[in-house]
Amino acid sequence: MRGEARERVRDILLQNRLFFPTRLGFNDPFDCRIPLSWDGATLDEMERKLLDVYRRNPPKGWNGSIEEFVREQRANGSIAELARSNLGPIVTERRLDNLRVLCLCERPDDILMWSHYASNHEGICLEFNVIKESYFSGAVRVIYADDYPKLKVTMGTKELANGMVLTKAKHWAYESEWRVLCVDEPGLQDFPKECLSGVILGCKISEENRKPIREWLSQRATFATLYSAVKSQDKFAVRIENTEDIGPPVM
Repeated sequence: MRGEARERVRDILLQNRLFFPTRLGFNDPFDCRIPLSWDGATLDEMERKLLDVYRRNPPKGWNGSIEEFVREQRANGSIAELARSNLGPIVTERRLDNLRVLCLCERPDDILMWSHYASNHEGICLEFNVIKESYFSGAVRVIYADDYPKLKVTMGTKELANGMVLTKAKHWAYESEWRVLCVDEPGLQDFPKECLSGVILGCKISEENRKPIREWLSQRATFATLYSAVKSQDKFAVRIENTEDIGPPVM
């Protein structure tokens, strides 16, 4: 870990906060980009959805009321065309670009996860306790599928979010992912200090990186367990071993 990555780890351990990225930084081009359908939607449903969306994103060049604009579109017979050509991008692209997603996983011993997300086993894995007062308690399990879920623009916000943000291709099932979602919030989100329960050192971590992590843990106000990922001697696997419990100095 060097430079920005090193500073990010220091910030997590000492400031108790995590960065929630947007989908723009995801490594899967299908993630949070599932197409929406208008199949089966009535003109009334289209009108209600247009009203809902245009109240948040007024149409360019229109100075009257939103209700008047939508009524005019319905009167001249263009509401369906307007909805299909214009509403989908507003509903998905703009709102999803502002959605922030914290990605978590169940398994600390998956060697692919270490290779893909922890600098080829030279980085670390963080262990968190879930307490009621934290955003971790709102984590939702990701669903893995071969086909896109059938998402309609007329669905409610929660139903759409579950299908769009919590469904990924089966190829990613090894991640056993859980997600925490937040909308229109800053990227850095604080968590209660008691939530961080441990840090697992990758099996290839250098002493240059091991030493500051231990020092940062000793400066925390709560105890955390330092673990090590160790290569198995008889199979393609790593095992997680407890190294020591580290906490604030005894006064």
